[in-house]
Amino acid sequence: MPAAYAKASMIVSRSGALTVSELIQMGRPAILVPYPRKGQNDQTTNAYLLEKKQVARVVEQGDDFAARFRRVFEETFQPPVLEKMARNFSDLRTSGALASIAEQIERELGAGPKSGSVSH
Repeated sequence: MPAAYAKASMIVSRSGALTVSELIQMGRPAILVPYPRKGQNDQTTNAYLLEKKQVARVVEQGDDFAARFRRVFEETFQPPVLEKMARNFSDLRTSGALASIAEQIERELGAGPKSGSVSH
């Protein structure tokens, strides 16, 4: 996959955790189409997180999907837009990323930071 990502100007994909981590690692702008699962919105959450960081655009499935996808593709697949999106990945790559993820997991589980926790 790294070779395929390296050749791509932009990625069109679902937005599972592995894909999101690969996009961040490779710094590739994307159009994300979250997989719609009832009761589980993880892909939607992932996609909108990247859109908020201005490294991806989101097109959810549903009515007029083809027209909405085409519009977003045409807006996004422009060299200046792709270059700006690629630059925005630097905000997602921090030396404390692993610690931040571990802390978030601990908060979600209600554990809170304890001795032996990942530190910055």
